[in-house]
Amino acid sequence: MSFKYEITATIVLHHENLVILQKTVDSFLKIPLNKKLFLVDNSATRSLQNFFIHKEIEYIFPGKNIGFGKGHNFVLEKLNSKYHLLLNPDIEFTATIIPILINQLEKDKDVAFVSDNRTTWFDRALRFFESGKNRLFGSLRGKDTC
Repeated sequence: MSFKYEITATIVLHHENLVILQKTVDSFLKIPLNKKLFLVDNSATRSLQNFFIHKEIEYIFPGKNIGFGKGHNFVLEKLNSKYHLLLNPDIEFTATIIPILINQLEKDKDVAFVSDNRTTWFDRALRFFESGKNRLFGSLRGKDTC
Protein backbone atom coordinates (compact mmCIF):
# COMPACT_ATOMS: atom_id res chain seq x y z
CA MET A 1 0.00 0.00 0.00
CA SER A 2 1.31 3.44 -0.92
CA PHE A 3 0.96 6.37 1.48
CA LYS A 4 1.36 10.13 0.94
CA TYR A 5 2.95 10.63 4.37
CA GLU A 6 5.26 8.49 6.45
CA ILE A 7 3.55 9.72 9.61
CA THR A 8 0.61 11.88 10.60
CA ALA A 9 -0.52 13.06 14.01
CA THR A 10 -3.54 14.56 15.70
CA ILE A 11 -3.61 16.95 18.64
CA VAL A 12 -7.05 17.64 20.09
CA LEU A 13 -7.19 21.16 21.50
CA HIS A 14 -9.42 22.76 24.12
CA HIS A 15 -8.35 26.20 25.36
CA GLU A 16 -4.67 25.22 25.35
CA ASN A 17 -1.74 27.19 26.71
CA LEU A 18 -0.16 28.54 23.53
CA VAL A 19 3.45 28.41 24.83
CA ILE A 20 3.16 24.74 25.83
CA LEU A 21 1.25 23.79 22.68
CA GLN A 22 3.88 25.46 20.49
CA LYS A 23 6.55 23.17 22.01
CA THR A 24 4.47 20.10 21.14
CA VAL A 25 3.85 21.30 17.58
CA ASP A 26 7.54 22.15 17.16
CA SER A 27 8.53 18.68 18.39
CA PHE A 28 6.37 17.07 15.72
CA LEU A 29 7.48 19.41 12.93
CA LYS A 30 11.15 18.59 13.63
CA ILE A 31 10.63 14.88 12.89
CA PRO A 32 12.79 14.18 9.82
CA LEU A 33 10.04 12.36 7.92
CA ASN A 34 7.36 13.29 5.41
CA LYS A 35 4.52 14.24 7.78
CA LYS A 36 1.28 16.07 8.46
CA LEU A 37 -0.21 17.34 11.72
CA PHE A 38 -3.95 17.72 12.29
CA LEU A 39 -5.01 20.18 14.98
CA VAL A 40 -8.62 19.55 16.01
CA ASP A 41 -9.75 22.57 18.02
CA ASN A 42 -12.57 21.77 20.43
CA SER A 43 -12.45 25.30 21.86
CA ALA A 44 -15.42 27.66 21.69
CA THR A 45 -13.64 29.97 19.22
CA ARG A 46 -10.98 29.71 16.52
CA SER A 47 -8.51 31.63 18.69
CA LEU A 48 -5.59 29.29 17.90
CA GLN A 49 -6.14 29.05 14.14
CA ASN A 50 -3.76 31.82 13.08
CA PHE A 51 -0.88 30.60 15.24
CA PHE A 52 -0.31 27.39 13.31
CA ILE A 53 -0.23 28.24 9.63
CA HIS A 54 2.24 25.80 8.11
CA LYS A 55 2.24 23.54 5.04
CA GLU A 56 2.48 20.45 7.29
CA ILE A 57 -0.43 21.48 9.55
CA GLU A 58 -4.16 21.29 8.97
CA TYR A 59 -6.33 23.18 11.46
CA ILE A 60 -9.83 21.75 11.97
CA PHE A 61 -12.57 23.55 13.88
CA PRO A 62 -15.66 21.36 14.51
CA GLY A 63 -17.51 24.35 15.98
CA LYS A 64 -18.09 22.73 19.35
CA ASN A 65 -16.40 20.47 21.89
CA ILE A 66 -16.79 17.01 20.36
CA GLY A 67 -14.54 15.38 22.99
CA PHE A 68 -11.03 13.97 23.05
CA GLY A 69 -11.74 10.60 21.43
CA LYS A 70 -14.10 11.91 18.77
CA GLY A 71 -11.61 14.69 18.05
CA HIS A 72 -8.97 12.10 17.19
CA ASN A 73 -11.48 10.02 15.24
CA PHE A 74 -12.54 13.14 13.31
CA VAL A 75 -9.44 12.87 11.09
CA LEU A 76 -9.43 9.12 10.41
CA GLU A 77 -10.86 9.48 6.91
CA LYS A 78 -8.19 12.10 6.08
CA LEU A 79 -5.27 9.85 6.98
CA ASN A 80 -2.89 8.80 4.25
CA SER A 81 0.06 7.53 6.29
CA LYS A 82 1.36 4.24 7.52
CA TYR A 83 1.62 5.52 11.09
CA HIS A 84 -0.49 7.98 13.02
CA LEU A 85 0.30 9.55 16.39
CA LEU A 86 -2.28 10.66 18.92
CA LEU A 87 -0.47 13.50 20.66
CA ASN A 88 -1.41 15.23 23.86
CA PRO A 89 -0.98 19.02 23.56
CA ASP A 90 1.55 19.29 26.38
CA ILE A 91 4.48 17.04 25.47
CA GLU A 92 7.91 17.50 23.98
CA PHE A 93 10.06 14.87 22.34
CA THR A 94 13.27 14.79 20.35
CA ALA A 95 13.09 14.65 16.57
CA THR A 96 14.92 11.31 16.45
CA ILE A 97 12.66 9.26 18.73
CA ILE A 98 9.83 8.75 16.24
CA PRO A 99 12.03 7.38 13.42
CA ILE A 100 13.70 5.09 15.98
CA LEU A 101 10.33 3.73 17.10
CA ILE A 102 9.09 3.32 13.54
CA ASN A 103 12.29 1.48 12.63
CA GLN A 104 11.78 -0.88 15.57
CA LEU A 105 8.17 -1.48 14.59
CA GLU A 106 9.26 -2.27 11.04
CA LYS A 107 11.92 -4.72 12.26
CA ASP A 108 9.70 -6.58 14.72
CA LYS A 109 6.25 -7.25 13.28
CA ASP A 110 5.25 -9.00 16.54
CA VAL A 111 5.36 -5.69 18.44
CA ALA A 112 1.83 -4.43 19.00
CA PHE A 113 2.40 -1.73 21.60
CA VAL A 114 5.29 0.55 22.59
CA SER A 115 5.20 2.13 26.04
CA ASP A 116 7.35 3.82 28.62
CA ASN A 117 7.71 2.34 32.11
CA ARG A 118 5.03 4.50 33.74
CA THR A 119 1.83 2.81 34.74
CA THR A 120 -0.59 5.65 35.43
CA TRP A 121 -3.38 6.20 32.95
CA PHE A 122 -2.95 9.99 33.00
CA ASP A 123 0.67 10.02 31.85
CA ARG A 124 1.26 12.08 28.76
CA ALA A 125 1.01 9.74 25.82
CA LEU A 126 1.83 9.27 22.19
CA ARG A 127 -0.07 6.50 20.51
CA PHE A 128 0.82 5.03 17.17
CA PHE A 129 -2.02 3.96 14.91
CA GLU A 130 -0.88 1.89 11.97
CA SER A 131 -3.39 2.96 9.34
CA GLY A 132 -3.09 -0.07 7.10
CA LYS A 133 -3.87 -2.64 9.79
CA ASN A 134 -5.86 -0.57 12.30
CA ARG A 135 -3.54 -1.53 15.14
CA LEU A 136 -2.81 0.75 18.07
CA PHE A 137 0.90 1.32 18.67
CA GLY A 138 2.04 2.58 21.96
CA SER A 139 2.65 5.39 24.30
CA LEU A 140 5.82 7.06 25.39
CA ARG A 141 6.79 9.93 27.64
CA GLY A 142 8.50 11.93 24.91
CA LYS A 143 12.12 11.24 25.79
CA ASP A 144 14.64 9.05 24.01
CA THR A 145 14.95 6.91 27.12
CA CYS A 146 12.05 4.50 26.82
